[in-house]
Amino acid sequence: MLNLTCVRPRRLAATVLAIGAALVPPAAVSALCISPDPDPMTYAEPGTAIFVGTVAETQAFDQNALIRVEDVWWGGPMPEWQEVWGVATDHELWSTSTRFKVGSRYLVVAERRDGKLWDMGCVTRPYSDRLAARAPDDARDPVPAKRPASWGLPAPSPPWPVIAIGVLAPVIGVVAWRTKRRGQC
Repeated sequence: MLNLTCVRPRRLAATVLAIGAALVPPAAVSALCISPDPDPMTYAEPGTAIFVGTVAETQAFDQNALIRVEDVWWGGPMPEWQEVWGVATDHELWSTSTRFKVGSRYLVVAERRDGKLWDMGCVTRPYSDRLAARAPDDARDPVPAKRPASWGLPAPSPPWPVIAIGVLAPVIGVVAWRTKRRGQC
């Protein structure tokens, strides 16, 4: 049983901060990417899609995106609006999937699974002049389509571990402070 009568507030604060820091999503894609500049067309095979598009919205810590497709390099025909999945739930923090940024253009390389397009991580990258030079001669326009009213995951549930720490840490801190103030430690 946890004895809170002699908890030191500084040690408690350090513990709470350490736990909170462990719950923060990483800022960069995993270092598991081996090739610094893979040729996206090497993935042009049945079951994959390769296209250029601009991110309109993101979900799941920017790992899932609704993308407006501009050019289809492989795997078409493809609608103008496409969901690209990096993770299956909104709680997956550590993933090798791309971290999409709203308003940015990407060359997306994705595989078709379970009726969805799943991002292939290291191969999907921000679009650049260098990638544009690799565009195939038979790149096509997307099929015109309306932007979906809703997409992706259902409304995200609250991050319960973060909420619990935010509620419990001040309570434990006040209890420890009052106990120390009364001279019981």
